[in-house]
Amino acid sequence: MELLPSEHWALLADAIIAALLVATIAYAAILERKLSALRAAKQEMAELIGRFTEATTRAESGLAGIRQTAEETGRELQRILDKGNSLADDLVFLVERGDAVAGRLEHGTAKGRGGARAEPPPAAKASSSPAAKAPAPPPAEDDATAGRERTPEQAALMAALRAMR
Repeated sequence: MELLPSEHWALLADAIIAALLVATIAYAAILERKLSALRAAKQEMAELIGRFTEATTRAESGLAGIRQTAEETGRELQRILDKGNSLADDLVFLVERGDAVAGRLEHGTAKGRGGARAEPPPAAKASSSPAAKAPAPPPAEDDATAGRERTPEQAALMAALRAMR
């Protein structure tokens, strides 16, 4: 076998280097396409993160509005409850006073008819204690009014007064 002259060795080395350069260029082209796809995905990801941040900001401001509305509604409901409790207390007081007035009226009509001095009914002695809040039983008719008939007006008044208890 004959040894190749040095020119042939140089040509063979150039051919190998050219083949390697072609492979490198092909690999660089493939790598460039993949890097371009990665850059595009990175930009899409940045846009997605921007939209997500914007949505999060809107949600936080919406939650702040909901919290404020809930607090205002809570305060309004508490005000209404306080007013309702006050009105309920006023109504209890008025009913107690009405019972006391009815008892005094009944006592006064019984006293006026019979001339007998009777003890005022328990409703007239009502106080603001919890035991006094229970309705008083209707007073029993004394001997002076037991035998007498009432006028229709008196009977209607007494029936209305008893119904209020």
